[in-house]
Amino acid sequence: MSFLYNPGKAYKVTTGNYTGDNTANRVIPHGVGSTPKLIILGNDDAGPGFLIFGSLAAILNTTTPGLNAVTIPDVTNFYVGNAANYSLSANANASNYHWTAFE
Repeated sequence: MSFLYNPGKAYKVTTGNYTGDNTANRVIPHGVGSTPKLIILGNDDAGPGFLIFGSLAAILNTTTPGLNAVTIPDVTNFYVGNAANYSLSANANASNYHWTAFE
């Protein structure tokens, strides 16, 4: 995970929150300025636990194989909400989510 430690580069970290609305591919602006290498999502209403996108996701997300909370992020946004299951894709109606994006 060389992107987590590189003393020659200043990395940008942004945070935010949103309320779920049961829509597919909902746009969440992240403000990092480049495609995030890691996004961590937490659901305030579901108790402890996080949904993770990035190179750590395959290692850390062992409780729900195939979970796709964040779809392909780009330079300005990440996307949540999969019509097959909004709860498992970080956009359940009226749920409160908070996120952190790492450049």
